[in-house]
Amino acid sequence: PPPRPKSSAPFSGSGGAPRWLFCEAQGFDETWRTWGPKLRASRRSEECGVACRQALLKEADGLIIRHAWAAWEWSSTVMLHSAALCQTDQFSLLKVWSGDEFCAYHYLLGGPPQKWGKERCWNRWAGFCPFGFAAALLVRAEGLLEIGHTVYAQDDLRMASAMLGWCRELDFLDPAVWSVQVQDIDRALFSSEAPEAYRRISGELADDFAGGRATSPSSLRAWRGTASARAVWHALQLNTLVRLRVSAAAASASSLEPQDNAPRLAMLTYPSYLSVLLVPALLQVWPNLDLTMFYMGVWLRQEKCPSCFEDYRRRFVEEDPFLQGLPLDFEGQNAGTVVWGESPSHQDLAVNLQKIFGRHPRARLAEVLLCTAPLWLCTTLLLSSMRPMLALCLVRPDIGAPPGEHVVAQARDHLFSQVVQPLEGALNAKAPEMPHALWVREDMARSYTNYELEEFGFFHPFVHLPSLYIQSRYSCQEVSDVVVMREGSLGRFSISMRGQVFFAALAKMAPVCSWRPACPWRFRVLPYLKDRLPYGSIARHRAAVFMPSVWYGKITFKDLVTMEIPLFMPDHELQASISMTHDLWGCGPWMGAQRWVLSFCTQLRVRHRLPQSSFFRYPHILHFASLTGLVHQLAALDCGGLRQVSARMREWNAAVLEDDVAFWKASLVALVATSPQSRRKSTASGG
Repeated sequence: PPPRPKSSAPFSGSGGAPRWLFCEAQGFDETWRTWGPKLRASRRSEECGVACRQALLKEADGLIIRHAWAAWEWSSTVMLHSAALCQTDQFSLLKVWSGDEFCAYHYLLGGPPQKWGKERCWNRWAGFCPFGFAAALLVRAEGLLEIGHTVYAQDDLRMASAMLGWCRELDFLDPAVWSVQVQDIDRALFSSEAPEAYRRISGELADDFAGGRATSPSSLRAWRGTASARAVWHALQLNTLVRLRVSAAAASASSLEPQDNAPRLAMLTYPSYLSVLLVPALLQVWPNLDLTMFYMGVWLRQEKCPSCFEDYRRRFVEEDPFLQGLPLDFEGQNAGTVVWGESPSHQDLAVNLQKIFGRHPRARLAEVLLCTAPLWLCTTLLLSSMRPMLALCLVRPDIGAPPGEHVVAQARDHLFSQVVQPLEGALNAKAPEMPHALWVREDMARSYTNYELEEFGFFHPFVHLPSLYIQSRYSCQEVSDVVVMREGSLGRFSISMRGQVFFAALAKMAPVCSWRPACPWRFRVLPYLKDRLPYGSIARHRAAVFMPSVWYGKITFKDLVTMEIPLFMPDHELQASISMTHDLWGCGPWMGAQRWVLSFCTQLRVRHRLPQSSFFRYPHILHFASLTGLVHQLAALDCGGLRQVSARMREWNAAVLEDDVAFWKASLVALVATSPQSRRKSTASGG
């Protein structure tokens, strides 16, 4: 684990650490400058007995009394704006509010040191330490709870919670600085405001999974960890069973010798860039790939691999008058969205897909159909043909769909009846048996009872799916910058208020290292720049930082680990607090509930499931818990250490690529054996 800071000394350079992070800079009185070190020393010491704890409580109580007015001002202005900020996109609001309208935000964002004490907004809290105060409130609340003064403790906990924002948009309570974190406040509030629910959850459920009664926060954490591990184990078990069955079915197939002959395949893709996620993997198996590709929308020369798309268009793509004649609207989708109506309708599409894949000179000979498209389109293709099918559905299920919620709902029903249930039957069959269709995902979290897709009780096999279209590989230079990556379009941490403050603070924190000239370096924060860096340029950075709001299924993550660049990402607690505000991947629908309900949702809907995400299953990601934790880890690694991390990534990537290639090969060989075209071929040859 990274070393814990003892003061603001590890940071130097222009601006150094933000004033509010350690509260030890000039302008803070002596009580603030000594509070952090005392809190760290006492809470980390196993020898802190009754007298030590009483002294800490006395110190906390004195701080609260002395700075109560500034704290009330802070919590009031935060809660006044918090409701509007509990949304994924906060950037437009923050541009409108001036300093005096939301002073807390501008206080944290900071400014030139010479302006401190001169600007009205900054001067209001120039000597106030909001996160040190929140830590003091927690310390006093814990003492009050211990002696049974629950009502007074709740007042302290609610105020500490209010200071950090309803959806934790001001959660910079750094555990490395204060030895407490927002989860400690949330657990204390949960147990005091809803004791019966807390006892039931921390008792009965822990008893089910851990084999004993649990009555404390530590036992609740034990239950959560055990339940998470159980879910991961079950998903791995199912995935292994699928692979064993597929391998057995492939071994018993006699209609195709894949090492000599590539199967005849036909693909439907939309948007067209999704094809680059599957075709490179198939080319690893069969360099002489026999593929016919159809597409909806516009064929894009996608920036991920322009040469790939030129090659695919030359080798595989077939233009179809119906598909290329569909009227398109380009608002919000650069590949184009079909303008649906009486004509063309969803039924028109289904009829024409049946004609295209049944009559086209090449497509009608295909033994297996492939689909890299949204759920509604892949199920439409599945129902239009009797041939086996393999689908890789990694985008939102409603992209480009005809109007009406029933289209996606019906597609989900078809997925369950035509894919999920037959797969279950194949797994339970005594003899090796292959289902008619396989839906494959790239992440355990997307494959196993996915709440975001409303696939409750569903399971699909999952693969690693490295970005095989990327040829650039990591090269460390001591003087290189650290790159902070963009997060994509499904919700961005960088445009939230918390993200803007986080990255503004990070840019100022130049670490002091024992080796030069690499330290200090700069952070190149791409979310705020117009630069579109090619993969070769990204791979030449010292390391990469990736902080997505969506907690699984990001192609950028696959790209970075394929480049073997040392990658720093939030740990479980930090990622859960970031993702909590997301409307779909978090607790957005419950933002108006009581605070303990929101905390509970974060734990069960996000935190409990994080071990299923590739972000935490990939073994060589460097996780950090806070701002200081990130900078300390970066400061502890020179190029020698970073190259060792990259070498371990390279070794792991080679192993998972071999695993993926074996799965794709076995799956298609087994599916070919179930194809009507394959059976006709065997009959014609006397088989």
